[in-house]
Amino acid sequence: MLIAKGATFNQFDMTPFDMGLVIFDATDEGQVEVALQQRDELEARDDIRQVVFMMTDMETLDGWDVFEALSDRFDRPLHLLTPDVAERFEIERTPTVITATDTHFEVKEMVASRLGSLNAGTDSEAIDD
Repeated sequence: MLIAKGATFNQFDMTPFDMGLVIFDATDEGQVEVALQQRDELEARDDIRQVVFMMTDMETLDGWDVFEALSDRFDRPLHLLTPDVAERFEIERTPTVITATDTHFEVKEMVASRLGSLNAGTDSEAIDD
């Protein structure tokens, strides 16, 4: 695609963002439970093709065994949050869910209780791209 110098466009007009990103701290069982709840909710949506999980932290004492057990719970690969993704979406708290509308990204920060349920308050912010 060629675009004239100085021209602007919305990338969502060309390629929809049909993924859900769930970012969480894997050392916090409450956040793990929230991430699993979000998996189910996002997979039920017609506009989400794939759900990707990114961890900000992981228990390293038992290393690979912990990672495999966690991957089994999610029934999919898990990824570590990279600095460029954290910066791009301005991740400040976890758990966070990133989706998109037709025109912009939606970044939703949630509060996980110690028992893994969502507290009533969520904080959403739209990021235009």
